[in-house]
Amino acid sequence: MTLLSLVLVVVFVPQENWVMPIAIGAGLITDFFYTGILGVNTFILPLIVFLVTQVRPIVPRRWLFVWAVFVIAVTISEVASYVVAMMLGSTTASVGALITQHIAPGLTVNIILFAIMYYVLSRLLVKLTQD
Repeated sequence: MTLLSLVLVVVFVPQENWVMPIAIGAGLITDFFYTGILGVNTFILPLIVFLVTQVRPIVPRRWLFVWAVFVIAVTISEVASYVVAMMLGSTTASVGALITQHIAPGLTVNIILFAIMYYVLSRLLVKLTQD
């Protein structure tokens, strides 16, 4: 949900300067509670926000294109976490296991969350930018 919210804010509210500090804070909190290694998500979430910010001008704000950006963002996040874990020696999972046991189920859940939350969040963000 954090990554979904960050991607939608970057796409639908392009003038906001506070998205990067929020991404750093969310990454730090995620590292405290889930990874046990400080800095992994603190680096990955702002990196994804930066990448989405760079492609935002060329991506239409229609659901299919935003969905594609979100799927790519989730994939980058999972692969980056895997690469860091491999470099630190905290995982022995193969790339095949990563894809079948981590990325595929994660993408499935995230796509379902996107389908549920996209309309509500996009309308809310558009309304907030108009006010």
